[in-house]
Amino acid sequence: MRVGTTEGRFRMIMPTLMRQFKELYNDYDIRGIIGNAEQLREMLEKGELDIAFSGISTLAPECIEKEFLFDERLYLVVSEQMLQKYFPDRYHECVEEFKKGMDIREFSEMPFCRSLPNLHCMQILDHLLEREEVTLDCVYTSGHFDMHQQMSQENLAACFSLSMYLPHLHELNLYNDNKLLVFPIKDLTETNPVYILTNKDNAYVEGIDEFKDLLNNEVKNYV
Repeated sequence: MRVGTTEGRFRMIMPTLMRQFKELYNDYDIRGIIGNAEQLREMLEKGELDIAFSGISTLAPECIEKEFLFDERLYLVVSEQMLQKYFPDRYHECVEEFKKGMDIREFSEMPFCRSLPNLHCMQILDHLLEREEVTLDCVYTSGHFDMHQQMSQENLAACFSLSMYLPHLHELNLYNDNKLLVFPIKDLTETNPVYILTNKDNAYVEGIDEFKDLLNNEVKNYV
């Protein structure tokens, strides 16, 4: 069985899923394949993948069936030291205030890491920035959310994180005194939906239903 997902999600979840699958269903073979949403869609169309999970491609044809997996939310991530630097007079009050939702306008002077502009999660952020008429100081752009968190812990920039990457953040906090803080973003109501994708024109592959069950159970940790 050939399973596709994006590079970041692969690192966050696929090693665990593949181990669980092999332990429970040793008779089935499983292979992980990495691609962006468009590449995954193309591979599903061509029969090069049996199942994928990611955001839905805008070009997905009727043969691609999507099954809702979960809704991800986008959070702001900033280190304790960086928050103290930019809000020195009311740091403790800010921590409690921002837990209820941080106003993106208050962070316009802070440097940020951002992900690639074609990602849906960045598009929903841009919708908010346009509404609020805010421009952020972006000092680094890449598709690696885990790298963004590490840069934040080094006080190089604040960043944004999807739900699935928060467990990695909690692991970083175990080994560093400069803790990363996670805040919901005020007035950001759009979410980043993730789907299980298959091609209904392809032949059924043994193990797909079992993999879906494992995947649905695992993502409960990210909701």
